[in-house]
Amino acid sequence: MSYNKSNRLNEISEAVNALATLEIPTHLQSVALEYLLKKDGSDSCTSTAIVPFSNAKTIVDQPSSNGLRQFIETLGPTNAVSQIPCLLFWARENEAKDSVDERGIIELFRRAGLRPPGNVLQSLRDLSSKKYGRIDFVEGKPGHVQLSVAGETFVLHDVRKK
Repeated sequence: MSYNKSNRLNEISEAVNALATLEIPTHLQSVALEYLLKKDGSDSCTSTAIVPFSNAKTIVDQPSSNGLRQFIETLGPTNAVSQIPCLLFWARENEAKDSVDERGIIELFRRAGLRPPGNVLQSLRDLSSKKYGRIDFVEGKPGHVQLSVAGETFVLHDVRKK
């Protein structure tokens, strides 16, 4: 069975739309897209760069400071307890930063056009508490935090409800 380019493009387009509606993490979506692009039997990918696409419910893929500001404005977090997980999510998805320290968080606040909290470490302790559980401290990296599964769920589903 031979495929022409328009049939192949239609198949990939349908698959991309299906992946976007499944609400799976963007890194897995990009792996699936890469597999689809390699499916024609060749060992090399037909595209030179595979850009991960966002879920239908999120705005993630904007790798500039303006993108960060737009992301924060779209979500509309109102305090540090909701802003920090959003900033960590954006940094992880767009800058491949799995963990960030206090200075990195302050830098993200400034790039987003937000005023950082007076005591960032207290906000981090609050976010890592059992009440919220939105971040985890990274073992072996003192002062570094990363977004937890609960924090990712909060950003993807709950932050807009408030």
